[in-house]
Amino acid sequence: MSESWSNWHDQSEWDAALRRVSSTEPEFQPLLREFMDWSRFDRGLQACTIHHGLRYARDFLARVSAGEDPVAALRGLTVDHIESFFVQITRGKGDRTRRAFQTVLRRLLRFTNHKGWTDPQLLDAVPSVRTYRLAHVVRGIDDDKIHALLTSLPDSTPAEVRDRAILVMLAVYGVRSGQLGRLRLEHLRWKEKRILFPAHKGGKPVLHVLLPQVAHPLAHYLREVRPDSPYREIFLTCRKPYTPLSPSIMSMRVRICLARAGIETSPTGAHIFRHAFAIRLLRQHCDLKTIADLLGHRDLGSVAIYTKVDELALREVCTEWLEVLE
Repeated sequence: MSESWSNWHDQSEWDAALRRVSSTEPEFQPLLREFMDWSRFDRGLQACTIHHGLRYARDFLARVSAGEDPVAALRGLTVDHIESFFVQITRGKGDRTRRAFQTVLRRLLRFTNHKGWTDPQLLDAVPSVRTYRLAHVVRGIDDDKIHALLTSLPDSTPAEVRDRAILVMLAVYGVRSGQLGRLRLEHLRWKEKRILFPAHKGGKPVLHVLLPQVAHPLAHYLREVRPDSPYREIFLTCRKPYTPLSPSIMSMRVRICLARAGIETSPTGAHIFRHAFAIRLLRQHCDLKTIADLLGHRDLGSVAIYTKVDELALREVCTEWLEVLE
C-alpha cells in the first residue's frame, strides 16, 4: 500500500510543479525546468519542496531580468544586486517567508554556479534570517468560531459546496491545505470508511476514519458539483480547464469564507484549523506521540511548539520533552 500511495503522491506533486513552470512567462520556463530537474536529480529534493520553491525562483528571475534574457541577467549579478533584491522581495514579509526565500535563493545560486553563470561568492551575499526555535505561540481558530463558520456556510453555488467540504475536512482532521490539494479519488475508501491523506513536508501519510460529518458534504460535492476532468485530485477549480486547487487558493477561499461569516482571526488561512486541531488534542490530554501521528509528523520535535499553548499541559508532558526543553 505505501509504495503505490507514494507513487501517486509523488506524481501528483511533480504534475503540480510542471503546471507551475508552464504557467510562468515563456522566457523563464526552460531555466525553471532545468532548475527543477537539477534540484530533483542532483540534489535529491522532494517534489513538494521543489514545487513550492519554484514561485520564489520565478519572482527572483523576474526582478533580475526585467525584460532581459534571464541567463544574461544572471551573468551580470553582483553582491550588491543580491542584497538589494532580497530586501525588495521580502520587504513586509514575515520571518517564515523570508527564510523560505533565503533557502530557495541559495539553492538557485548553487544551480547557476553549477551552470557557470554566476560567481560562487554570491552565495555568501544572501542575507541570513535569524529565527529561534519555539519563539512564538501558535494561534488557531476557536472551536466556537469553527462551529459558527460551518453553520453559516451557504451551499447554493458549486464553489460554496466545494468550499464547505474543504472547510469541514480542515476542521475535523487538521490536515494541511497541501494535503487536501493532493488528495485523490483513489484515497477515498468508502466501503472501509477510511480516508488516506498524503504526506507533506517530509512527513508521513495519515489514515483517518471517514466520519459522517465529512462524508456527507464530500459526497454531495463529488456527486453534484465536481466537474469531469482528467485530473484525479478531488478538489478542482469551478471554471475550465478544471485544474486542482493549489494550497494558496485553498487558503484564499478560507479567508473569503471567514470574511463572509464576519469571523475575525489572526492569523488567517487554512493553517489555523491545523493549529486548532492540535491545541484541542493537547487540552484533551492526548500524548504528544498521538498528536504527532495524527498530524502526520515523523518527529516529536515538530509538535513541540504546541506545548506552549497551555502551561498546565506543558507541565504534564514535560517528562516527554527533556531533550527539547533542556
